[in-house]
Amino acid sequence: LARLLHVRMRALHVTPIANQVTVLLGLVFASLLAVVDEDYIG
Repeated sequence: LARLLHVRMRALHVTPIANQVTVLLGLVFASLLAVVDEDYIG
């Protein structure tokens, strides 16, 4: 999964707008993971 994301980010690096969208999606994904971690770990 990490490799796929890396390849995708590399492909989107051509256009700044797409790059910003990828960064935003990464932040959302990270925040979702943080919420899930809090729920399961307590």
